[in-house]
Amino acid sequence: MAVVTNIEETTASVVLDEGLWMGTRNDSTAWLAGITGVAADSQAEGGVKMMILDVVCTAAGASAIDLTSTGIVGVSGTHGLAILSVNNMSGGFEVPTAVYLSGTNNAVINFTSGSGTAGDTHRLCFLYA
Repeated sequence: MAVVTNIEETTASVVLDEGLWMGTRNDSTAWLAGITGVAADSQAEGGVKMMILDVVCTAAGASAIDLTSTGIVGVSGTHGLAILSVNNMSGGFEVPTAVYLSGTNNAVINFTSGSGTAGDTHRLCFLYA
């Protein structure tokens, strides 16, 4: 079972999920976008993606979201690569601490929200594959 701690899955939302042109599968021709025979809107296949995800913490303290969780619509990664930021978007803007990746393939994003942050929306920005 996927780890989701202190996060309300039903209110989480994907703000951005975009493939980045910093690597792709060796046999992929998606990088040929716009050349005859290849659709102009082709995306990088099997490469690095960036996601911005808004989550609501049910209580202040340790929180975790597993990229393999099926409870949040649109989250479908299997490998965490880097956490770019975790920001409290509500109220007093307490800064989350203890931000790190863990678990198999670093698929679990962990952070600790400040005191008084129950019900606050946190915005996670991360790279994954």
